[in-house]
Order: sequence, then structure tokens, then C-alpha cells
Amino acid sequence: MARSAKQKDRSKLICASLRSAILERALMPGMKLPVDSLRERFGASRTIIRQSLERLATEGLADLRHDTGAAVGHCQVVEVTWVHA
Repeated sequence: MARSAKQKDRSKLICASLRSAILERALMPGMKLPVDSLRERFGASRTIIRQSLERLATEGLADLRHDTGAAVGHCQVVEVTWVHA
């Protein structure tokens, strides 16, 4: 597998992990998401972490700020209840 494909897969996995933590409220709105801390936590490069954060930002789950870094977004999470007929 090419390096860029591996990076993309790694980025998706990290994004999924952060998404779950946000939706489960383990990471609360407004909490900082420092790139260096995430890099250490996931054992990934800054580039991969930034790709993950950018994806979360497009989903409205993270806010990216040029001067202050990333933080958990103040998103509205809708609870879904499945009804079986």
C-alpha cells in the first residue's frame, strides 16, 4: 500500500476515535485538542493529526483556529431512537 494511502487510513482511524469521544461526551465542547498531545496519544505525525482534525471540522465536531489551535466544537448532537415495527 502506498504511503499516502496508509496515512489516509490512519487519519480516518484517528478521526473515528476522536469522533466517538466527542459524541460520547468524553471530550466536551470547547476542550482544546492540542496537536502535540494527540500526536503522542496516537503515535502519529502532526500531518495525520491535522488531517483528522480538519475532517472533524468539516463535520462540525471541531473548531480550527489559526492562532489558538483546535478545540471540540459546540455542535448540536441529535439523539436518535430506532423504532422497530
